[in-house]
Amino acid sequence: MEPPGHLAKLLHAATFSTSSHTGPCSLSHIWRDDCLHLVIKGSASTNFPDEFTDAVAQLFLELSPKRAAIDLSGTDHLPSVMLAFLVFFQKHAAEHGCPKVALYGANARITTMIRMIGMADFFHAVPTAADAQLWFASQS
Repeated sequence: MEPPGHLAKLLHAATFSTSSHTGPCSLSHIWRDDCLHLVIKGSASTNFPDEFTDAVAQLFLELSPKRAAIDLSGTDHLPSVMLAFLVFFQKHAAEHGCPKVALYGANARITTMIRMIGMADFFHAVPTAADAQLWFASQS
């Protein structure tokens, strides 16, 4: 099911792109199969503007997703500002009934870091988006 027009606009508003010394970075959201996916490409080393985080919060409010997932296949590391955004995303997911967010496509370094800093209780790492779908199905 595609989101209504106003939600499509929110999905567009919940997009962020920047370029820094670490290279280009983009964060975008996809609504697919009652699941809100955050897609991360590259790595940001700057704080995200309030308009972006407000748009993401509004997505959760209007969509009330049953599932939430983060695609990390487009990045090879997560600086602190990106980790803070993952916490922000997970917090909003939990407030709307998704206590654990699927992480897919993460490399071993990111998966290890998530475990080491105590975030594994909030995220379930799987290799692919298909594995995330299987995990979601097992949670129902």
